[in-house]
Amino acid sequence: MYRIKPEKREMKERTAYLVNTSRCQIVRWPTFDEQVVPLYRNKSNERIHCKTDDHFRDVTIERYNFTGVRVVNKSGKPMNCSYSIVSRRSGTDGYLDYSRGHGLVAITCVLGKEKYVKAIPLIPDLSIKPHNESQNLPNILFVGIDSISRLNFDRHFPKTIQLLDRHDFYTMYGYNKVADNTYPNLTPLLTGHYIDDLWNETMSKKDYHNRGYNTLLMEDWPQVAAFNFLKKGFSEPPTDYYLRPYSLAIDKKVKNNCYYDRTEIETYYDYIYDFVTAMTRRNQKYFAFTFMARLTHDHLNSAGLADLPVHHLLNKLFDSDLLSNTILIFFSDHGIRFGTIRETLSGKLEERMPFMHLGAPVAYLSMKTG
Repeated sequence: MYRIKPEKREMKERTAYLVNTSRCQIVRWPTFDEQVVPLYRNKSNERIHCKTDDHFRDVTIERYNFTGVRVVNKSGKPMNCSYSIVSRRSGTDGYLDYSRGHGLVAITCVLGKEKYVKAIPLIPDLSIKPHNESQNLPNILFVGIDSISRLNFDRHFPKTIQLLDRHDFYTMYGYNKVADNTYPNLTPLLTGHYIDDLWNETMSKKDYHNRGYNTLLMEDWPQVAAFNFLKKGFSEPPTDYYLRPYSLAIDKKVKNNCYYDRTEIETYYDYIYDFVTAMTRRNQKYFAFTFMARLTHDHLNSAGLADLPVHHLLNKLFDSDLLSNTILIFFSDHGIRFGTIRETLSGKLEERMPFMHLGAPVAYLSMKTG
């Protein structure tokens, strides 16, 4: 991977401006401004503790090539289990169909008066093979997390920052939002155009298929999903792997950021890891856009709760050598938009400046610039 040398990062922190060009000047603001310090609580070492249920803890499936469900009954009492294959209802983005589809398994177990229902998304092989011209093209992986400014990222992600530095990521110091909330900021990021420029445009996953790419769209909080909040969503799945049916299936079961004995964000990050693993094993290209919102959206210091799961995901991807041909964009859409910090000058500034870190294979950059 590649980035500015560490000494240049340190030099930027000592200068008056983060960006200082003839067209743009962005003042460097202290990470721990005196108005922010009273509001800050360090949660980067905290873990979310989820209630475990020994009766139903060991439920596993083969996600890549689904053949059945394995349930270990630790209670010693009779248990009845069944599963169904689930998909989105055709023509709508808000309902599920429990009688058709291939992307999601719903497991139901009954033990006495207790009922356990768990959804697990699958990664079927769609046999989208790379075309000859795409052999040298990289995979694209967006790992997004809602409402975290660059300054708040620096406050709350010490473990992740060390990992990014070790793998030579590039920090986008001048990255800023162009609109209020998620959707109008993601659209320019992904397309280079404002929403008003694209109202009559059509984009199809077939455009990616023609280049040999599998596509993934994954968001965790269905009520505020970027393409569904105050919108109708998609009439047909916009990507090959579309996790909205999963987010709808588990939404009412998520309590205090937990989905049974796991944190919600960990279940999604497990899927990212398994998805990247599957694509690598199958020698298939992918364009994956993932965005987590529920954990960090509402509170300034909740960002710290994401440091451990983010670090765990990225570290596993690196340790498994799954990113050697992947451009990774780790980013947010804007800073925190609620709370007391918005009454401070620092809060007003950083709300407009989310974080973004880019990593790319050295070989690919050498090919493009050599």
